[in-house]
Amino acid sequence: MLQYGCKGSRIIVTTRNQSIVQTLSTGFLAKDQKICPVPESDQISLGVLSPDDCWEVMKQRALGPNDDHSGLQEIGREIAAKCGGLPIVANALGQVMFERRTVEAWEDIRDTKVDLGLREEHQNKALERLMLSYCYMKLEFKMCFTYLAVFPKGSVMDQHHLIQQWTALGYIKAHDDGERCINYLLGMSFLHISRSSSV
Repeated sequence: MLQYGCKGSRIIVTTRNQSIVQTLSTGFLAKDQKICPVPESDQISLGVLSPDDCWEVMKQRALGPNDDHSGLQEIGREIAAKCGGLPIVANALGQVMFERRTVEAWEDIRDTKVDLGLREEHQNKALERLMLSYCYMKLEFKMCFTYLAVFPKGSVMDQHHLIQQWTALGYIKAHDDGERCINYLLGMSFLHISRSSSV
């Protein structure tokens, strides 16, 4: 697909994996001059969000405009510190916290530890943090989310067919429950809306 670009066209690659950057700089595409490697001085390393920035992302999801914020703000900031600076984790935990807006529930989220036993330290920490949002998902949403594992990544599904499948399996009772689940999973960035009207 890339062979039809006009002279001077550019491709921007985004990745969290430094080995991909190395491969693009020194791999066969660079050696065959099919790509022009970006000098290290032009590469941008974004790093991670600060705990305060994570809290801002979470707060947008977790707190409604009419919520009583007393007691929740400080706990929310402590939970934000567990995000490891990853926006996807802040977003997912914010969605979970929206569903459970009590001091006790937020304290429980703050105090929960998740260990997946992975060897790669950076993968381990990121997945542990995401797993925390999964742990606090409603049971019916967990079953619906787990069902999605049977589809290859990137599959496009019709929202109404998916809800019918969840209903037939007994995961949800009504169409409205399915729409709430889809909106919840969209809010956690576990699903994305395709260019058509399907999920």
